[in-house]
Amino acid sequence: MGLILLDISFLIIGFILLIKGAQFLINGASALAQRYAIPDLLVGVTVLAFGTSMPELVVNAVSSYRGFHNMVFATIIGANIFNLYVILGLVGLIIPFNLPNRTIWQEIPLLMVISILVFVLCNDALFFDKEVNEISRMDGVLLLSLFILYLLFIFAHLKGTGLNRVEKEIKIIPTWKILLWIGGGSLATSLGGDLIVDKATSISNFFEVTRRFFGLTIIATFTSLPELVTSTIAVYRKQPGLAFGNVIASSMFNFLFVLGVSGIVHDLPYNKGFNFDLNFFFFGTVLLFVGMFSGRLKRLDRWQSFFFLLFFIAYIYFVFVRV
Repeated sequence: MGLILLDISFLIIGFILLIKGAQFLINGASALAQRYAIPDLLVGVTVLAFGTSMPELVVNAVSSYRGFHNMVFATIIGANIFNLYVILGLVGLIIPFNLPNRTIWQEIPLLMVISILVFVLCNDALFFDKEVNEISRMDGVLLLSLFILYLLFIFAHLKGTGLNRVEKEIKIIPTWKILLWIGGGSLATSLGGDLIVDKATSISNFFEVTRRFFGLTIIATFTSLPELVTSTIAVYRKQPGLAFGNVIASSMFNFLFVLGVSGIVHDLPYNKGFNFDLNFFFFGTVLLFVGMFSGRLKRLDRWQSFFFLLFFIAYIYFVFVRV
């Protein structure tokens, strides 16, 4: 019993290192961007999204390298489900808010299309008549290529909404401090990710639960903490739209960037049991899109957010029962 308590303690330390390391990376990258006069708006949609997705990236890169493919899919899909149903549900429950036309007609449908694409790429036997379901290195390259196109899509939009505007008063951070933040953040996230994968494996073996279950619940929840913190701050500052944008961008980053990198690191055999989880996420995106045309148009109301949270509770119960 003493060993398992020690493993849990090291797992918590791993999560702390991972989250704090991601914060240091965000600080360093933001300071570096300010030094070279890169606009805050551009930093927000790139550095912030990269930073909040860093825990998923590190954990999944380590898991992929070690051959724990179930943990890779569980963490990515579970994190996206948590982002969509819990974070968005909590934000809308606290402060109902309107969504711009661009978000409704471009960003949400784009996320729907990407989730369908991931489903197709994962199910080779169903769609391509192959013997094995997997995310291959070629699939990883495709996802990363789409990720680059997604960034170009963001930049093209920002060009017409203030990309070239730079704040006049910029606080210049010393170079040594920037390098310390980036270097220390990179080291902390690497150590944290390694600890999480190692101790999560030991704990799941001790409690006789699958890495799939552990990844969909515990790891997915904790790696989503940066998104939760960021969205909470946005709500506190009465900027719920920023919280929504963070959820959408983070989900896109997880599917395209994190899964793409993980697939390039190592071919990822896919357990078709994850189809239910992918479909549940897709169901949430459809629910969100349809919800924009019910009740008050183009608005995420409290009753809609409540149902998101209710669906998530039902999902966790189902995940627990099917173990």
